[in-house]
Amino acid sequence: MLIPTRYKFTGYSTCGGMGAIHQCIDTHLNRLVILKMLRDGEEDRRLLDEQKSLIKLRSKHVVQLYDVVPVQDSRFFTKALVLEYIEGKTLYAGDFKPNITFLKTIWQIACGLKDIHSSNIIHRDIKPNNILIDSEDS
Repeated sequence: MLIPTRYKFTGYSTCGGMGAIHQCIDTHLNRLVILKMLRDGEEDRRLLDEQKSLIKLRSKHVVQLYDVVPVQDSRFFTKALVLEYIEGKTLYAGDFKPNITFLKTIWQIACGLKDIHSSNIIHRDIKPNNILIDSEDS
């Protein structure tokens, strides 16, 4: 896979609902980022919709879009979103018992959704594995 030389793969990759997620280092700014690419056969419109939504949105509760870059995978040309890297863990159903930590987490999620909806964006895919709990539990 060919990506702009500014980004170097770290070796960590996973698959999400829409496609592949690759952790990279932005060599210009010396920081970790995420490259999000569509799975083969997915509509380009989905990535474009996410790009347009993230451009409109500024929230400490929502991952930030840094760049959009061309990617070549064998014969396939596409674009990838370069997203803020969040150090933390994915939320899973059943992670919390009803306590103060649970309430704080739900509050943070609600704040993110409020920011999304205030920007006239409908998320359409709220689920535990689309939520990251950062190393500060926020």
